[in-house]
Amino acid sequence: MREDETHCGNCGYYLKNITKFLISHIGLVSLVVGYTIIGAFTFERLEADHELQVKKNMSQVRLKVTDDLWVITDDMRVLNEKMWADKVRDRLKDFERSLIKAIKTDGWDGSEDLSTQQWTFAGALFYSIILITTIVLSSIFISVPSLSALLLIILCSIVFSAINLCSIVIRASDSDLILSHRFQR
Repeated sequence: MREDETHCGNCGYYLKNITKFLISHIGLVSLVVGYTIIGAFTFERLEADHELQVKKNMSQVRLKVTDDLWVITDDMRVLNEKMWADKVRDRLKDFERSLIKAIKTDGWDGSEDLSTQQWTFAGALFYSIILITTIVLSSIFISVPSLSALLLIILCSIVFSAINLCSIVIRASDSDLILSHRFQR
């Protein structure tokens, strides 16, 4: 009788530990997957509209330059090569400045095609996974035009990284408990 009670006690102990292990690890994996997906939706929402707006703006800038060059040419009754070249050069320098600004500060990739975007769900999911593994790739760095958007992105990045750190600590402590119980016997 005494042996059956010990055997049942051991079964209960092992069943409890197996259940605890499954719930904690499956729960942690579910948490990581869940906040990665939520992060992907968040980053896609934050960046996709801005990316489309920058592309539309650059299309308008390019069309405006084309129109301006035509007006410069059309306004000259007699084509004076030096005067025409000076006006065109000035207009192209303005265009060059707007290109540099769009690339450096607005994150424009040079494409005006509205059907293709860098910030798709897959790209945002990839960025969330990078945050989880705490690897920062400079090719995916987010360029934002305003300080408030930058602060929001930094805040989201900090929150996602903090959750990741907590899950790593919990996983490490669970593994330590499991190992210590196994080596005590």
